[in-house]
Amino acid sequence: MTDNVCFECGGTLEMKVGKDRVFTYRKGSDYVLPEDFQMPTCRECGEVFLNAEVEKAAKDAVRPLFLKDQEQHFQILLQSIRERHNVSLRELEKACGVTPTYLSHVLKGRKEASEVLVGLVEAFAVHPDELARRLSRKGAHDTSSVMASVESQSGAWISEGYTQVASIQVNWSEIMQRAVANDCEAA
Repeated sequence: MTDNVCFECGGTLEMKVGKDRVFTYRKGSDYVLPEDFQMPTCRECGEVFLNAEVEKAAKDAVRPLFLKDQEQHFQILLQSIRERHNVSLRELEKACGVTPTYLSHVLKGRKEASEVLVGLVEAFAVHPDELARRLSRKGAHDTSSVMASVESQSGAWISEGYTQVASIQVNWSEIMQRAVANDCEAA
């Protein structure tokens, strides 16, 4: 596609507004764009195109909605984990390998959690034994390298305690055990 030509039909592109246009902010996070949001659209076939500039503008337009949803999701998860295990937010931050106050910022909608952090917190909710193991490792090395290892092994998609790896279901606990073992060997 050149700047003003539709690669589908060869028609001319123009900036148009539209109703009910959905934008995926992140995998599984779809939001309706504001009706006055302009996107390059083919006059002839109606195909809508995203270039880097429009994609950034779309992300900026729906980011507040995403942060609000993430805030609510984390409030539910962290409240459940904290009540069930009687742990402080600082202890959870340490178990997650993030800096102090990071989860507070996520809970207040000021920071965006990575997909890996979201997956890790969801895994703690599903696999409380993993959280207990992490919390019992007093003075142990930080978990950022474990998270990086999990991200590289899992494709960063974690849900219900399982990770999708090229259409093969892998148990989250097994991945974490391998990652921790590899990390301990390297330390």
